[in-house]
Amino acid sequence: MGKLQEFDITFANNKVVYGPGESISGTVKIRTGSPLHFRNVSEFMFLLPP
Repeated sequence: MGKLQEFDITFANNKVVYGPGESISGTVKIRTGSPLHFRNVSEFMFLLPP
């Protein structure tokens, strides 16, 4: 399996706090040392620590 070289989340706007129900957008960049095979990719939600 490929070694993770980079994992970066960049939000489209530079807000510090988002409110409940507010939409967010941005990009997720993942770079590995070798190809990884996937059957599917799905959305995910995460919470960042304060």
